[in-house]
Amino acid sequence: MTILKANLFLDATALKTITIPSSITEIGLGAFHNTTALHTVVFEANTQLARIKSKAFLNSGIESLVVPRHVYHIGSFAFSGTTHLEEITFLRAIYASDYSHNMLLNTNPNIIVYVPADA
Repeated sequence: MTILKANLFLDATALKTITIPSSITEIGLGAFHNTTALHTVVFEANTQLARIKSKAFLNSGIESLVVPRHVYHIGSFAFSGTTHLEEITFLRAIYASDYSHNMLLNTNPNIIVYVPADA
């Protein structure tokens, strides 16, 4: 198990893009909190990511995101305050027990949420 530690990039306002290695299984609490210039997050092919902890991308600048198929848990406020987030795609079906109901609190009011039919 490889984890991006809690608050790893906290307030890293110069960070604009990041590629998450396929070996990462968890994005820690607040790992990208207040990364206001972060617009692009890419997950490597065959990602093993399973958990996105609370406040992981709180107040980040991400504009779109594809949540990998293996992610079974997204914590509270994970994407809250991402006012530039225009669309998010979940490659896995969304169940209330797996995802926090407030993970998208205070985001772009026109956000588009996709869940493919085969998810």
